[in-house]
Amino acid sequence: MTFPATILRIRVELHLGGVWRDITTYVQHDPGILIERGRTPSRHNPRIARCTMTLRNDGREFSPRNVTGPYFGLLRKNTPVRTRVNNGSGYVSRGVMYVPGFPPDWDPSEQDQTVSISADGIMRRLGRSRVLRSPMFRTMAGVAAGDYVPHAYWPMEDGSASNQFASGLAGGASL
Repeated sequence: MTFPATILRIRVELHLGGVWRDITTYVQHDPGILIERGRTPSRHNPRIARCTMTLRNDGREFSPRNVTGPYFGLLRKNTPVRTRVNNGSGYVSRGVMYVPGFPPDWDPSEQDQTVSISADGIMRRLGRSRVLRSPMFRTMAGVAAGDYVPHAYWPMEDGSASNQFASGLAGGASL
């Protein structure tokens, strides 16, 4: 079984109320599902993974404020969506991403109601541009008067071009 000679079966699921719910029948085939992830040849850092698709919303199933909808109260910011592909030996996950919202769309005749979702990978949720500090550094930075105060502390989290380690204590000497 090789793609594209053989059409692969796809399953799309939302994690709602602690359960993965199959929503494949709502996914529109045009424009289809687009999954972007990994590195591009011109970039050194991986890009944020993204999955885009359009869902049919004729019964307003994916309208978060529809109190009569089957998913009322379950469609929230960062709802996990999972896309899986059956390669002939069972379904394989192509990634779990997070939907920031479910904005409704209508065609000009207002006959075709859809929801275009663009789910992002975990790197967006972690704030890729923000530097994450170690738990030890965050603890030392929160030392207050009267607490145990170390004599010296160098977190060694400086950039790769650094030629010395900055002190993790206010007023401390570099190493």
